[in-house]
Formats: sequence, C-alpha cells, structure tokens
Amino acid sequence: MRWILAQIGLCLAALVVALPACATPRPFQVLDGQVVITVTLNGRDLPALLDTGATRSLITPPSPRRWASAASVWAAGQSARRER
Repeated sequence: MRWILAQIGLCLAALVVALPACATPRPFQVLDGQVVITVTLNGRDLPALLDTGATRSLITPPSPRRWASAASVWAAGQSARRER
C-alpha cells in the first residue's frame, strides 16, 4: 500500500512541476458565445473560431497547401489589377 501511495505522490509531484510549462496564456475573445483566437497564416494574424466540442477536425493535411495556393492566386490577381 505504501508503494502505491508513493507512486501516486510522485505522479502528483511531477504534474505540479510540469503545470507552469504547459500554462502559456493566450489572448482570446468571446463573440456571440463563440471563442475566437488569433492564428497566423502566411505571416498574417487572422481570427479563428476555437471549437472545443468538435469530434472531428475540418483541417486535413492538404488544407494548408490549398490555402497557400489560393492566397498566391489571389495575391497574383491583385497585382495584375494594380498594373493595369
């Protein structure tokens, strides 16, 4: 029994020591009951909804590549408009 209590005590001590390393404050806003955080995409800060109740992610591994490509096409289109 003492061995089990000692193991539990060691686990709790490890958690207490590790907590400050994991607790980085992040700014957020609550808009209409939704948590909005700031993310950085291609060097730009953008708002994003934080969905803590989701059972699946809508972001698949190819998604960032598609977004970067779409941003490049949009930027190229904006440059072409300015040159006219």
